[in-house]
Order: sequence, then C-alpha cells, then structure tokens
Amino acid sequence: APRRLTFGARGTGKTNGVADYCAQEEMDRYDGFWLSSSANFLAFEEVDESHIPLFHIGHPGHPDPAEAETHRYPFAGAANPKVRLGVVPTSGAPEPIWFDLTKPFGEDCYLARVSWLTKPEGGEVLLAQVQSRDQRALALLRLDPTTGTAATLMTETAPDLGQGSTWINLHDV
Repeated sequence: APRRLTFGARGTGKTNGVADYCAQEEMDRYDGFWLSSSANFLAFEEVDESHIPLFHIGHPGHPDPAEAETHRYPFAGAANPKVRLGVVPTSGAPEPIWFDLTKPFGEDCYLARVSWLTKPEGGEVLLAQVQSRDQRALALLRLDPTTGTAATLMTETAPDLGQGSTWINLHDV
C-alpha cells in the first residue's frame, strides 16, 4: 500500500517532491524526487516559494474575461524559491536528513541535477549539481544519505569574457 514519506511542506507555496519553477523552466529538470536503485532511500526537493509574489495570467480567448491563472513567478533579479534537498529511508524515519547545498555558492543557488550512484563497495550516494545564481559556476557534490555529509567533488567556472556572455551548460550524470 502507498505510504507517505515526507511531511514538512505545510502552507501555501510549499511543496515536497515537485521541481521548482526555475528548475523546470530554465534547467529542463522536471523531477523533484529520486528513488535510489536499491529502493532503500528517497531523495526529494523541498520548495518554499511563499515569499514570491503572485502573478496573474489572463486568458484573452476564454469566454469569461475575468478567468485567470495565478502562479508565484520569480522574476529575473528578484527572489528565487528557497530549495532544500532531503533524504529519507523508505522504511520510514521521523525526520529527513537535509544536505547543505550552500557551501559552494551561498544561499542564492540552483539545485540543477540530482542522481543516485551505487558505490563499488556497496551502498549508495547522491550526486547533486549545484549552480551559482549567475549560472557561471557549477559544483558537483557527493552526498551521504546516512550521515548527511556533503563533499565537493569538483567545481567548474566559466571564463569571464565580459557582460555575462558565458555560462555553464548542464549535463546529466
């Protein structure tokens, strides 16, 4: 039978297991949760966009001219959603383990990609690609789902050719 594993996303503008708008629209990442290959762990993205203003999108062709969609839209240069990456054992746990994704670039960064890796000696780790807000730097993090420790495996930085002309392309690991 299905069983709920995450419980923290309470209130308007908060979700668990759904990719944030920036990841979907700008990074082509639509997943917000990742099951380990052993099915022993579930990694998930927690998104808090409650601080982002509502934006109303009208539908001119709709029979009711007042009909509109309402979304929280992070405009360029304004605040982005607050994103965390957590992991829970699928056997159940009272609280998730949260990973610190801010060490490479500070609070204002993007969770670009997440994938599981099976270690040759057994067990699993998470790999996360974290990108700077200006998308000119990328860090590959190795995350331990049992301890919550994070290690930076590598950092890539785009050369400064002036006026923001370069960025780091994302790739699936």
